[in-house]
Amino acid sequence: MRPEFDVIGTVLQIVNLLLLISWLVLIMLALIRLRKRQLEPIIQVLWTIVVILIPILGPLAFFIVAPGKAKKG
Repeated sequence: MRPEFDVIGTVLQIVNLLLLISWLVLIMLALIRLRKRQLEPIIQVLWTIVVILIPILGPLAFFIVAPGKAKKG
């Protein structure tokens, strides 16, 4: 006897995987941009914590607020 293929379960797993990947990409992009900003060290640490610990909204908040000035060179 062959087990039935669960289409809905498979689609949900794919969606979850895509959400996880997009969250990780957003974190990486936000942290790369954070390193390129001229900010005080404590502010960088706080933004790093926000970006890492608040899924999706943390990196989006960083991109919306865009704190500090971009470093030259």
